[in-house]
Amino acid sequence: MIPPAALRAPGSGPTARDDRHRSLRATMDWSHDLLAPEVQVLYRRVGVFSGPFGIERLRSYLDRSVEHGLAAPAIDPEAGIAALVSASLLRVRPPTPADLTDAGPNGPRYELLGIVRDDAARRLAERGEAVAANGAHANDLLRLAEQRHLELVKRPSPDVLAAYDDVHEDLLAVLERARADGNAPFVVRLAGALTEYWRVRGRITEGRLWLDAALRMGPAQESADRARALHWAGVLDSIQGDFERAEERLDQAFRLRVRLGLNAEAASTLNQVGLIALERGELEQGERICREALEMRRAVGDEAAVAGSLNSLGGVLQFSGNHAEARAMYEEALEIRRRIGDDAGASVVLGNLGLSLRDAGDLDAARRMLDESIETRERLGDLQRLAVVRHNRALVRFDAGDLDGARDELAWSAATARELGDRLELSNALSDLGFVASAAGDLDEAASLQQEALTVAARIGAKPIVAQSVDGVAEVVAARGDPIEAARLWAAAETLRRTSRSALLAADRRRVDRSIERARASTAEDAWWAAWAAGEALELDEMIQLANVCAGGEDRAARAATEPAVAAV
Repeated sequence: MIPPAALRAPGSGPTARDDRHRSLRATMDWSHDLLAPEVQVLYRRVGVFSGPFGIERLRSYLDRSVEHGLAAPAIDPEAGIAALVSASLLRVRPPTPADLTDAGPNGPRYELLGIVRDDAARRLAERGEAVAANGAHANDLLRLAEQRHLELVKRPSPDVLAAYDDVHEDLLAVLERARADGNAPFVVRLAGALTEYWRVRGRITEGRLWLDAALRMGPAQESADRARALHWAGVLDSIQGDFERAEERLDQAFRLRVRLGLNAEAASTLNQVGLIALERGELEQGERICREALEMRRAVGDEAAVAGSLNSLGGVLQFSGNHAEARAMYEEALEIRRRIGDDAGASVVLGNLGLSLRDAGDLDAARRMLDESIETRERLGDLQRLAVVRHNRALVRFDAGDLDGARDELAWSAATARELGDRLELSNALSDLGFVASAAGDLDEAASLQQEALTVAARIGAKPIVAQSVDGVAEVVAARGDPIEAARLWAAAETLRRTSRSALLAADRRRVDRSIERARASTAEDAWWAAWAAGEALELDEMIQLANVCAGGEDRAARAATEPAVAAV
């Protein structure tokens, strides 16, 4: 009988792999043994890095290692790094565009090839140093993340984002290692410190997955860290249109923060709940909640937080049709933001003020404010908010008759929102793209865009956008020569707005009213009002079904209802 080993092809199977492993191990041993003893120590220590690192990051980690009981390498880190580069055990990473913002003070970036990292980590474990070194690395990154989180929330800047970007690979590796070890408090704390970074950089799905994992780990502890993770999980949930989960998380965060006596943080969570009510079209409830949050923040005395509540309340009031009071809220918020030097916060208010000026018909002033807001958002790299502000500028262009410019900006916003999983902005941008297509005479494209917007908005329960998309379908139907069916749709949309106590912005109200008047003028009064009454009697699901059929037929509507609008989370 032929031995199994003899049946293998030459140079294949476990024996060949073992030979390659032994050869690689011998090569690494030879390279390692050529290093001076003090450089060997540094070589082991850099085995904790998963991504590129600079000399300052290395020094910070080594200082933390001493606190964890490891002796400092008997060589200056910069000299040790030079020795490792000369030995080809470490390589200088070519600078990327992202490095250019901070390459000066921090110098070049270094990285290890996978086989070298594995060898260094093995030697670290063999010397019994792995637990202390990994702990030092994790805690050093936690300190950095928490410091930068506060800066990013209060006064974001490109430098703060670059600091996160620089260690992103290591942050994820540290989170994964802590999750594997069952270290729930650490995962909750670090994930909570990364949330605003995830939002600004558009890593919404990544953030939601990590926060979900953190909050599911181990028994729930009543801590400020858990409350922060719950709050930000709710924020990211709401961006992707998961309003029910967002409200559940925010309710837990609010109650926990109240129990812990964290009044300022509780007010922030309450304000977020008010914003979700706005997005769902529950404006009466949203106004009540935002006013309560404003009172809490005034009592705490945090000016930046007060400005945030004023801006939120202004949004609710504007969509409720109370434009004068909304404008007053925005202007007070902008005055505070500028007085305290908060450019990022001011850009948020400027975006809303731009919408307010558009409502008033002052398109030039609206464009100036939106341009300033966009400039800040582009400088910060805040894609999620940039998509919203560019959308707003597209509306100003649309009102000014610049259909091509409006289409380009809305297409960018929709594509960015789709990439980020921001279903709220996606549905809104698609619907307004539909209005642009309708104005350009492309009725089939307009119907398709409105139908997709309606499907996404209905899925997340965004009633104001559902009503807006139904308006868009009605406009297409009227242009196709069926004003009676259009009347039913417009009436159903108006009823939804009335029952949910939401209103169109003044500029959009004028556009819809003009479309309704044109259709009504071509129809007998009795027939028009009979159709209007029939539309008012439609239930929400009946209205959506009718709009889908009118937009493109039942088969197309059925497909749209089953196709995912964004990647599943």
